[in-house]
Amino acid sequence: SLLITHYSLLITHYSLLITHYSLLITHYSLLITHYSLLITHYLFPHLMPVLTPIHKINVHTGSSITIPNLSWQEFEDILEELGEKRHVRVAYSQNCLEIMAPSPEHERAKIVIADIVKIILRVQRRPWEALGSTTFKKRTMQVGVEPDECFYIENYQAVIGKDRLDLDRDPPPNLVIESDVTSLT
Repeated sequence: SLLITHYSLLITHYSLLITHYSLLITHYSLLITHYSLLITHYLFPHLMPVLTPIHKINVHTGSSITIPNLSWQEFEDILEELGEKRHVRVAYSQNCLEIMAPSPEHERAKIVIADIVKIILRVQRRPWEALGSTTFKKRTMQVGVEPDECFYIENYQAVIGKDRLDLDRDPPPNLVIESDVTSLT
């Protein structure tokens, strides 16, 4: 009976040792995973996801950033996060978003061109509705753009007083102005 108790205690002891070593192996496995993530982060930082909220990203005047492989819903979410009153403009096409901050040179050029259009429309005594850099989205084409200035001339009555435009229902502007002072083209 004493021998059975001794063997029983030995089995319990070895069982505890196996559990202990199993916990040690798990612990070292977690350490290896942790250190491999740290090494990956330092060696390949471009592979790590960026979790910075879009409104905290600073786009300097006259520059832009491009975000590829963006779904329509992610584009919509970014527009919502950026809000209506912002200093950047956006363009979305073929699952790629460009966020740009116009320079003073760009703004001056678009204002001059828009003023010339207004003078011509006044001389011609044609009514119009100017909507500036309104965001135009067409979900069916997966496209979203913000022109520098836009004018509704033929269809001005269709947009008077509207706070939101949907190009799947509303007509597009008759004239869109896009000033390109930074391109090499």
